[in-house]
Amino acid sequence: MAPKVELVPHSCQWAAAAAAESARIMSALGSNVVTVHHIGSTAISGICAKPVLDLLPEVVSLARLDQDQPRLQALGYEWWYEYGIANRRYCTLDDAKSGRRSVQLHCFQTGNPEIERHLAFRDYLRANPQKSKEYEAEKQRCRKLHPEDSHAYSVAKSDWIAAQIPLALAYYRLQMDSKNRINCAGEEAVLACALGGPGWTPRTYEHRDEIGTLWRHCGVKNEWKPLRQVILHRPGDELLGITDPNSAQMLQALEPGRAQEQHDNLAEAFRKEGIQVHFIAPAELPPPNLMFVADLFFMTPEGAILARPASTVRAGEERWVAGRLAELGIPILRTLRGSAHFEGADAAWMDSSHVLIGTGFRTNAEGARQVAAVLAEIGVDTTQVEIPRGAMHLMGMLRFLDSDLAITRSDMAPPDVISTLKRRGFRVLSMRDSQETTHGMSLNFVTLGAKRILMPGGNNATQDFLEREGVSCRTVIIDELLKAAGGIGCLTGIIERGCP
Repeated sequence: MAPKVELVPHSCQWAAAAAAESARIMSALGSNVVTVHHIGSTAISGICAKPVLDLLPEVVSLARLDQDQPRLQALGYEWWYEYGIANRRYCTLDDAKSGRRSVQLHCFQTGNPEIERHLAFRDYLRANPQKSKEYEAEKQRCRKLHPEDSHAYSVAKSDWIAAQIPLALAYYRLQMDSKNRINCAGEEAVLACALGGPGWTPRTYEHRDEIGTLWRHCGVKNEWKPLRQVILHRPGDELLGITDPNSAQMLQALEPGRAQEQHDNLAEAFRKEGIQVHFIAPAELPPPNLMFVADLFFMTPEGAILARPASTVRAGEERWVAGRLAELGIPILRTLRGSAHFEGADAAWMDSSHVLIGTGFRTNAEGARQVAAVLAEIGVDTTQVEIPRGAMHLMGMLRFLDSDLAITRSDMAPPDVISTLKRRGFRVLSMRDSQETTHGMSLNFVTLGAKRILMPGGNNATQDFLEREGVSCRTVIIDELLKAAGGIGCLTGIIERGCP
């Protein structure tokens, strides 16, 4: 019996998984593999697909591949020989835990026209978003006709695919044409690779699909999925010369050794949760507030938006985080310019398609406008809210605990923020101003995952309140660091959360 038809939204992890599996195959088969192409719907960003990777290993020799059959079987593949298509070798891989199909290999020898047909169809849809959406609609139509039979589903959509192939091949051949110039003698001239001739390989993946392959795994589009990577700055000698804490925008002078010890404990708390910790470690003496990394960028699914702090005391800190993000291979989508001011702690993801941006004395209207423009380019809406006097950032009055649970300070959160959250299905907890919320910065925490947080220790009333609401609280003592006017949330730059 043919399996049921399962179509799921495009996953940001498919491109990376395809690249990893391709590397396994190339390692196993050695020089017989020319390359491994990622084909099929999982290779086309933005459309639904069956959660099965289709890979096309292009080989020098099918006969040699037949001899290497045991190497693929050693990787867990089942060998089906041609399986209905002449001069193909078809193999499948099932997930060891679930038993569900995870990868299909369609192996062809170099020169087989099926290679061009598959690549042409893929690249044509990648280059034509409207056509790819038509294909998605056709897939949905065929699933409704044959929800229980994947074979009948494939047959049903084959006519639509066949109708596109001539257009796809024309597009593909135009892109790959290497004889499109005439030399002075009136003869056809073969262009050099650098001019688009033979050997030129067009870049067809979208930027988001290259994260995890060309770029480091990174990305955030919520505030509650499992935390995977953070970036910190361990405070050092920059704390030694502070004689007037107020001029450094701190509450009290810090004892450097104790501050470093507490920061080390914070980093270790993240590591114990299985979170990768990166550090900004400038070669020269940094400014005193560089430890508050959350203010210096805002993470999106496609990379970081670099902040532009509002005060002269913190001006230029963003270049240190920019340099380190670049070293790590994390794309920077935008550096704010002109009169814009923006700090990362003034933005928060309500869900994967909507961001709250707080405006006040740290983030101005122009900063919010530039951030909103970048987010709009990747399909994300924004809502601006006014930060009340006495609140430093949006982070100081609103934190997210789960996809439908948030907590606010009742003395800070404007009514329009709370009403916006409730309209979007959030249950909103509220805590009154207290010694813990103000001086202990008890709500300045980092969400480790759904209803799991890392919060400043010693705030027993807040911890009890949250645990009664089903929130698991890990704690770390940071009372020395709190003297610098920031809590755990401020100290932590979020690089990656689990893909929604």
